[in-house]
Amino acid sequence: MNDYCRKKNDNKKKICHCKKSQKRVLSIVIQINKNKQRISYRLYNKNEVLDENLIIKPTYRIQDLYDIIDTLLLKYTFIDCISIATPGIVNDNKHFVEAYTGSIIDIHELFEEKYHISTYVFNNANAACVGFSLEHPEYSHIIFHSQPFGAGVGGQGIIANKTLLTGYKGLAGELRYYLHRMQLSDDENKLIWTEAGALEVVTKALLPSIITIGPEAVAISCRMTPDMKEIKKTLSSFIPEEYLPEFYSIQDPIPYMLDGLAHLADEII
Repeated sequence: MNDYCRKKNDNKKKICHCKKSQKRVLSIVIQINKNKQRISYRLYNKNEVLDENLIIKPTYRIQDLYDIIDTLLLKYTFIDCISIATPGIVNDNKHFVEAYTGSIIDIHELFEEKYHISTYVFNNANAACVGFSLEHPEYSHIIFHSQPFGAGVGGQGIIANKTLLTGYKGLAGELRYYLHRMQLSDDENKLIWTEAGALEVVTKALLPSIITIGPEAVAISCRMTPDMKEIKKTLSSFIPEEYLPEFYSIQDPIPYMLDGLAHLADEII
C-alpha cells in the first residue's frame, strides 16, 4: 500500500447518526474522476466509529479494497458486514463496474468467498440520502443531489414516505438519461465550471424530481452552488415558493454516505 496517499485522522470525536446495532459494519465509499480516485472507509461497532480513513490514488482496482479489508481484519479481528457505495446504477446490491478495467464484478460473491463476510453494494447518492435522513428524521420526503466537482451530470438519492426509492433495476435518480435533453443554455459539461452555469444545471436537474416527489427537504452537494437562497430563488420562477422544500448545502457528502451505508447494511443483515 506504499503508493497510497492517506489523510490522517484527527483526534476529534467522530459523530455518526447510525442507530445502535449489534453488528460491526465496514462502510466503503468509492469516488472516481479523471484525475484521481478516492476511497473513504469507516468501521462501525454499533454506533461507534472504530476506524476511518481517506485514500487517494491515481487509479483504482479491486485490490485496493482487499488491502483495506486485510488491514482492518489484522487490527480488529472480525467484521460482520461490508457495505460499499459506488457511482452509477446498482441493480441488485451485488455488482459494480471496476473503473480501471471496466469489468462488471459480482463483489457480493467475490468477497463472501474470500472473507466469508456479507457484502453489499449501493449507489452513492442513495447512501448519502439515507445518511441525511438519519440526521433529519423529521423529514419523510427527501432528495439528495450529488454533483461531483467537474461533473456535468450528478445523481440523486430519493426517499419518499421514509422509504428509499431505487426504482426498476436501480434506475431512479440517474440524471444522465434526461439532463442533456433539458433546455440548457450550453453543454452541461461546460456550464458546470461557473457558478451561474452550475446553478442552471443543478436547478434544472432538480425541477422534475421536486415536481414528482414533492420533498420536504433537498440536500445539495455541489461546490459551485453553495448559496441555497439562489437555488430557491431560481426554482421559485418555476414552482410557487409555498411548495418549495427546505434546502441544505452539503459541503462534504462522504460522512452521509458512510452512515447511510452502515444503516442500509444493517437493514439487510
